[in-house]
Amino acid sequence: MTDLSFPAASTASATAAVTAFVIAALSTRILEHLAPRLGLLDHPGGRKDHGRAVPLVGGIAVFLGFFGASCVAGMQVSPWLLVSMALMVCLGMIDDIFEIAPKKKLAGQLVVASLLTFASGAVIVSFGDLVGTGDLHPGRFGGVLTVFCLVGLVNALNMIDGLDGLAGGLGLVSALALAWAASLSGQDNAFLLLIALAAGIAGFLLFNLRLPWQPAARVFLGDAGSNLLGLTLAYFAVWMSQDSRGQPTALPPMSAVWLIGLPILDTLTVMARRIADRRSPFSAGRDHLHHILLALGLGHAATLWTMLAFASVLALCGMMGWRMGVSDWMMLWSAVAILIVYYAATRKVLNALAGRSEGKMGERAADQAQ
Repeated sequence: MTDLSFPAASTASATAAVTAFVIAALSTRILEHLAPRLGLLDHPGGRKDHGRAVPLVGGIAVFLGFFGASCVAGMQVSPWLLVSMALMVCLGMIDDIFEIAPKKKLAGQLVVASLLTFASGAVIVSFGDLVGTGDLHPGRFGGVLTVFCLVGLVNALNMIDGLDGLAGGLGLVSALALAWAASLSGQDNAFLLLIALAAGIAGFLLFNLRLPWQPAARVFLGDAGSNLLGLTLAYFAVWMSQDSRGQPTALPPMSAVWLIGLPILDTLTVMARRIADRRSPFSAGRDHLHHILLALGLGHAATLWTMLAFASVLALCGMMGWRMGVSDWMMLWSAVAILIVYYAATRKVLNALAGRSEGKMGERAADQAQ
């Protein structure tokens, strides 16, 4: 029988979770009031839907929760990971305050991702057996590819962060899925670190989700937060699938991709669609999955929980495929098939929505002419 159970809760994991949650929640509450002085506010206007200035402090709070838990719970954490997380948060804060140019922001992300990759040694050395002939290896390009993957997930989470609770919720799903995988592969320290990260995100989400006593988000994750979560989740996905390569319980690289799948899936689809429409893949638009679901008439809560459920199903498929011994190449082509279906379905829906919008505009023009 396939074993998918979590290990019994240990004192260390409970300490890490409680510490990270409490510090992140308290930090969010304090930083919410300091945000105007720091200039960390997201003002309404343009394509933004909120009607007031909202503090951009979630990323700082999650980092403080994670850092505090790593100190209190006695976890073994790479100093390079902490330094890189702090640098990514600082880079995001600068962007949140001054809105730095995209090229400069990308250059900063590449520098931080390179530091983490080459200093920590978390480098992609194998893709797994993707064609059925044995493991494929990137060789000397492993470091560069790792940097590309880290920066890619940073920007994927940034691009999908358009709904209260969404980026944080997706980060929580992925962190818990990776923690689950760590527990099953015997990577106890990774399990503790990921539980701390998940608890820190949960502490922030108390102020970011729409709740009965909170009709709108009180704080946002900000670029600091999407930078932090993208970098950290990508790091753990690489570390866990590469560091123990060759061990019977090692997490396969393709399964790791499934655990963080929805931001990757949505970003690749959006970029491909924009390229097909002869637009810049980095241009602004309302063509992400949450935009589509909202346009179809789903409310905010229904859209959020639909996407979190989708992300959870993808993560569960990745876990089941790994534990049931599904081959790497089957996991790869299953992911490609989902990508193709997702692209075709979202494009068809967007075309239908565009046609409906044009029809309504035509009706209004006819009414005005009468």
